[in-house]
Amino acid sequence: MTENEVIYPSYARVYQWIREYGVPGSDDARGARDFIEIEATESISSLRGELLAMSQNKYSDETLDKIVGPGRKQRHGSYAEWAKTMLRWMAKTG
Repeated sequence: MTENEVIYPSYARVYQWIREYGVPGSDDARGARDFIEIEATESISSLRGELLAMSQNKYSDETLDKIVGPGRKQRHGSYAEWAKTMLRWMAKTG
């Protein structure tokens, strides 16, 4: 690893959320609420951690284009803003 190399966190929980709760055409706010109501505390904490890292711009666009999809980036202006919105929805629910 070089001094300037950036290591991005894994987004396995975000990937799971997208596959199970955030499918295209679904409402992300509803998906966030459903996730909080259904999933275990450990999964919720893990998703929050990944979203927090994402909200701090700790990601590569190429990776999130594949995981989250460019549509969410376009709707929210960036993946960081989408993550912040998700965190707000999750905070309202749980």
